[in-house]
Amino acid sequence: MTEWGVKLWSTNTDHYLRAAEELYLQKQIDYIELYTVPDSLCHLPTWQQSGVPFVIHCAHSMHRFNLSRPEQYDHNRKLLNEAAAYYRELNAAAIIIHPGVLGSHQETSRQLLSLGAELAIPKHHLLLENKPYITLTDDRTAASSPEEIEDILAATGAGFVLDVTHAIKYAIEPDCRDLIRRYCIFPMRIYKTRMMNICISAAENLTLPGYSPTARQKKYL
Repeated sequence: MTEWGVKLWSTNTDHYLRAAEELYLQKQIDYIELYTVPDSLCHLPTWQQSGVPFVIHCAHSMHRFNLSRPEQYDHNRKLLNEAAAYYRELNAAAIIIHPGVLGSHQETSRQLLSLGAELAIPKHHLLLENKPYITLTDDRTAASSPEEIEDILAATGAGFVLDVTHAIKYAIEPDCRDLIRRYCIFPMRIYKTRMMNICISAAENLTLPGYSPTARQKKYL
């Protein structure tokens, strides 16, 4: 059975939350993917009052969460601990994480194993999301290829989130089905896309002509 979710930030406790709850009551969505903004635990009680199921998305490189760099370990622990608090208190299904930037996927594996054990998060409830090779800030992603992701999953026992938009940006071509098939061999928990045209890069501002996320989801996913 296909389930549909909407992504919100943990600070979106105003009309965004009310709109999501209405969509859930109308059976248009099945869960909220909640991005945990750092230092936002004060908003947790509001989310606890919602009857919508949750998947947690840990803060990423925009908030300096970077598993691929050893000097970031303490900061990574703080942010993942906050995500874990939301995960536990909301009885969420899993925590989505990004692999990091400007580092190595081997370090990502090491920190993922270590932090998961420290914070008592089950391995299969940590979900690694694929990212484009180059981020919007022109940083190299630590693990973007299927081979790098496969190494991390094998080393850590984590699950996988296929972000179709990120895969298309990684392929840099309209027909990215072969690449997506390579990702699909992994133990999949969630497929993600965006209900909008896809921008290949911020600098070039190119969009894929005729792209319809909903149609592609139904056809390929």
